[in-house]
Amino acid sequence: MNVSVATKKDIDSIVEVHLESFPSFFLTSLGKPFFKTFYKAFLKNPAILLVLEDEGTVKGFAAGSRDNRSFFPKLLKNNWVEFAQAGMKILLTNPAALKRMASNAGKSEKNNLIFAKP
Repeated sequence: MNVSVATKKDIDSIVEVHLESFPSFFLTSLGKPFFKTFYKAFLKNPAILLVLEDEGTVKGFAAGSRDNRSFFPKLLKNNWVEFAQAGMKILLTNPAALKRMASNAGKSEKNNLIFAKP
């Protein structure tokens, strides 16, 4: 097994691992287009996206950021076109999900934690 920094070629596999691992979670209901956009955004600094591969097949991954206080607003701002496109698909197929995401967005701002120190 090998752990390495993810690349664009790993995104489809990461999305599949996520969808298979969390079939009944709310975010999973947002679908592949959302997750492709979401995990591609983790390829940019200050985020990190790692993959665990076994014989060339992605078996797991880890995604994160040192500081959640500004990460998700930056994630949305820096990838707004892609998220808008994914959001349109969600709006047409699962409009209640967008309402839930909007109500949860304010809650994450209350959790101003720094999870890792440099």
